[in-house]
Amino acid sequence: MSKLKQAVGNIFGTLVFEAFAAALTALPMAGLGALAGWIFGMVATGALWGAAIGGAAGAARMFFWYIHGWRLQRIGYIPPEPSKLEKAMYRWACRIIARIALGPVKVIGAENAHFDGRLLILPNHQHGMDFACARLGIPFSFRQIGAAKEVKGWRAGPSAGAGAFAVPVMGGRSTDPAASQLVIENSAKLLKQRRHRKVGMFPQGKLVWDNILRPEDFRTGAMRMLRLVWEDTGHEPLAVLPVAIYYWPTAKNVTLYRRFMVWLWKKLFADYNSQPKYGATVVVGKPIEFASLPENPRAAIEMVRVTIEGLLDQAVAATNTQSDCGCKHRS
Repeated sequence: MSKLKQAVGNIFGTLVFEAFAAALTALPMAGLGALAGWIFGMVATGALWGAAIGGAAGAARMFFWYIHGWRLQRIGYIPPEPSKLEKAMYRWACRIIARIALGPVKVIGAENAHFDGRLLILPNHQHGMDFACARLGIPFSFRQIGAAKEVKGWRAGPSAGAGAFAVPVMGGRSTDPAASQLVIENSAKLLKQRRHRKVGMFPQGKLVWDNILRPEDFRTGAMRMLRLVWEDTGHEPLAVLPVAIYYWPTAKNVTLYRRFMVWLWKKLFADYNSQPKYGATVVVGKPIEFASLPENPRAAIEMVRVTIEGLLDQAVAATNTQSDCGCKHRS
């Protein structure tokens, strides 16, 4: 019965995203169609044709991404690059999701994200909405590496459309060393495609609910992947961008709406760890050039971990003194 419920849920989720994509493109196209029809005195007809064409195009594009979402189940598969419009829509979706599920998201140090070269973005990982916070904290789009189990079912299409690709992990550790090596090589291939390619991944490889950055939770795959890129590109500019995400633990200085949303989600969901919070602070650190990292992958990721830990302390301090933290509001 559980498998049947899961199958029904996947079909329902897929249809919801198909309908959302159709509606999202139908509305502006209806306006354009009405404007075109006004010239010939056929406003209503133009609006209908515009909505029909736009809706069909949106649904077809989402179906296209679902095809690539199914292919994501093949470990190491990398979907095509989303269009500029789809990248903008993803950021817009993250903004809405964060507003509903988290509340305000405050960003410190967004200017640090700019680097003239390839960049691997590494945030800490403690909450199901980390992907939205990371996207709002970084002022440009980037491809995302995620756990294979998170890009299945109804989430496959949107994940592919957002530029994600999958890594086989369970509890932060690889479930298939050979497949993981394939992912490392393909991820390196993606970074090597362009001199200014940006890719994001969670170096812990799993959700750490208490947000304690333990050395043993940080995996070395990111550093091994960067080593391949560094050697194969002839030591072209390459860096790590450390990012810290901190969720506000109390209802201090938050709106009644946010209090209500937290109460509602507590009632609806037994597992509250990945459910709405009172807000979030994102601190973006300065890029760490790969050439400055130790050659040993374990020592290199430990250096990155310590840096993220310092940024997390900064996020906590800024959250405790929000009135003078100088945060830039992004939600």
